[in-house]
Amino acid sequence: MFKRFFQGGLLAIACLFLFGSILPAQAIKIENLQNLDLINDFIVGPGKQELLLDPGQSVVKTITVTNRFNKPTKFKLELEDFKGSSDNQSPIELMGLLQGPYSLKDYIKPEAMEFTLQPGDRATLAVQISVPNDAVPGGLYGSVIITTQTDSEEEATDPNALKSGVDIKSRIAVLYFVRVSGPVKEDGSLTMFKTDGNFYQKSPINFSYGFENKGSVYLNPYGYIELKNFYGTVVERIKVDPYYVLPDSERTMKKSFERGFMFGRYTAEIFINRGYTTNNAEDKTDVIDRQKVSFWVLPWKVVVPTLLGIVLLIWLIVWIKNNVHINIGKK
Repeated sequence: MFKRFFQGGLLAIACLFLFGSILPAQAIKIENLQNLDLINDFIVGPGKQELLLDPGQSVVKTITVTNRFNKPTKFKLELEDFKGSSDNQSPIELMGLLQGPYSLKDYIKPEAMEFTLQPGDRATLAVQISVPNDAVPGGLYGSVIITTQTDSEEEATDPNALKSGVDIKSRIAVLYFVRVSGPVKEDGSLTMFKTDGNFYQKSPINFSYGFENKGSVYLNPYGYIELKNFYGTVVERIKVDPYYVLPDSERTMKKSFERGFMFGRYTAEIFINRGYTTNNAEDKTDVIDRQKVSFWVLPWKVVVPTLLGIVLLIWLIVWIKNNVHINIGKK
């Protein structure tokens, strides 16, 4: 009897050590946000986390989920890899059940995989991200996807859900960019820079620029666009914020510039820092790519009436000179 009890106790302790890390959903910190506007959605943050880890290293980060639905809502967590996409509308491609080329999802461990929040509640849960001991230097990419889904009881009474025949489901992803320390291949370049037209009546001027990453780790290019007028004078310097580009992918970004009155020919030149340096014998040098584009701004709604006015004024002066004689009599 004692022997069976002892063996059962050992088994329970073993199960606690093996599975205890995935059980304690109660450990999630939940707080109610007073006066929160309930606008039938939920918020997840942060949307993106970048980590530099050594092989075998683990860190713990947090995710917050805020329920702005006006009812208790059940949230579920899903783990997926992602990779770069050629679709300009979506820079990443979630892999679903498939394993990505730089897989991280097996090394992401949230403290709970589902929980329920009351209206106005915000949950803060810990997520452990690990790097295997045999990981090679480079990038690993995975995500935690927070999902809310219509309850089956609600679907049975919701005519819209019945008509669609599918679950009403919302998904928001938290992306993890892990860089494993060590020598990596950093290789990227600016592929294009253009405007969406050669002639404009007025601003805004819409710029597009593309960057291709041919390396083994994600890059964060950044820089600025310098705008010069017909005389070569710099009239504006437009900041290009850092943005991520995954390996084996090209990402196109857009920038809109608006200014008051513009007239004449302009030249825009983009300066893009690739996000890494070249190692020289003496120091490290940033790698900068540059491209130019020119365009005209001709506000014809202003220019045409002005030119017509000038032509009319000249014609009037000439006509007066040829047809009107002023005689000055002598007293």
